[in-house]
Amino acid sequence: MSKTEPIILQAETLEGKINEITDRLEQGITELFNSDRYKEYLRVMRHRTKYLRPIPFRSLLSATASREQSAQSRGNGQDR
Repeated sequence: MSKTEPIILQAETLEGKINEITDRLEQGITELFNSDRYKEYLRVMRHRTKYLRPIPFRSLLSATASREQSAQSRGNGQDR
């Protein structure tokens, strides 16, 4: 990880300070998206798409109900 540098603004006006901050942000984002670490992240995540998809609510309910029925048929769901 790179060392964090404090931002020392040279501008005296508020508008100038905002412009400096905006320029630094744009530069940082450009460096991030062009970095090898980001390219590696994208390469890895390309193969993980099935884990990132949201689970449909009905599928979740169905799986939960199925597990409960299975537990009850084994006798685990009964009150003692």
